[in-house]
Amino acid sequence: MQQTEQVAGVAQEHEARPVILIVDDEESVRESFALILNNEYTLEMASTGYEALKRVEASPPAAVFLDIRMPGISGIETLRRLRELDSTMEVIFVTAVDSVSTAIAAMRLGAFDYLIKPFHRDEVILTARRALEKRRLVLENREYQETLELRVAARTRELEKKNEEIRHLYLSAIEMLICMLEAKNKYTEEHSRRVAQHSQRLARRLGLPEPEVENVRLTGLLHDIGKIGIRDEVLNKPAKLTPEEYAHIKSHTMFAEHILRRLPGLGEVTLAVKHDHERYDGRGYPDGLSGEQIPWPSRVVAIADAYDAMISARPYRAPLPREVALQELRANAGTQFDPYLAQTFVKMIEEEG
Repeated sequence: MQQTEQVAGVAQEHEARPVILIVDDEESVRESFALILNNEYTLEMASTGYEALKRVEASPPAAVFLDIRMPGISGIETLRRLRELDSTMEVIFVTAVDSVSTAIAAMRLGAFDYLIKPFHRDEVILTARRALEKRRLVLENREYQETLELRVAARTRELEKKNEEIRHLYLSAIEMLICMLEAKNKYTEEHSRRVAQHSQRLARRLGLPEPEVENVRLTGLLHDIGKIGIRDEVLNKPAKLTPEEYAHIKSHTMFAEHILRRLPGLGEVTLAVKHDHERYDGRGYPDGLSGEQIPWPSRVVAIADAYDAMISARPYRAPLPREVALQELRANAGTQFDPYLAQTFVKMIEEEG
């Protein structure tokens, strides 16, 4: 029983030893390598480059000692083909003194090192160990990189899932805020949703990427959210507002900023909602921005908001016909509205409804 275990242990130790391929057309050279390396490594022999390629194709070794000058395929060409079969294999050239320049050139092609005949025992052992140590480090680094890539990919998927969960949470919060606003002001029921839809259509007509289209849609959906902070008697007043009441109404942009800045992922939307009552000529509020200073989602939503307000019934007036509303947009392009966006919006409504 004990003898069987010892035999098995020796077999396992032999099986675990690195494999080195010796390629040389001289049998005496192959025998010299065998005497030097046989105690530490499993050796395979080949007398030509073609034979070496067949052996490597069947089972790649860890390292190859390769003679440069052989009949048939040269050592240089054998190296090129070996690299194609297995790039992790370390190749050490064996050369005569007059072929040193060739060996150096071969190293530039990817050989690990070279030995000059006649070689010494210690030199062969040291070169073999260095070559295999380099291969071990390369393989470990490759494994580490692959493991790291898998971990990064898994972490990325995890973060994407978390971000999607957060997105669903804040979209639910947005929906709740819209419902609260609609319950507070019956005259603007569905108004925010229609403004969001018009704004989204205009953004797509402009050929904007989907993330920007989504920001515009959310800006439209939330453009009146600050009115949650406006007193009911002012918000639903059927008569003309007093200067004090109008100032109170205008404060809804600041209420909106206060509400939205607490929701994750809405930085650009919050800024756009705050400025959707700016005018292109600089006479709007809250900051009197003009032209390109106004965030472009704000300029889009300002047009969609005005259009839907004009064609909808309000406590103080009946809805305007579509053509009258479009004419108002044309008349105020360049003063209240961005002229290019207003023109594009009018054309969109005329063509698509």
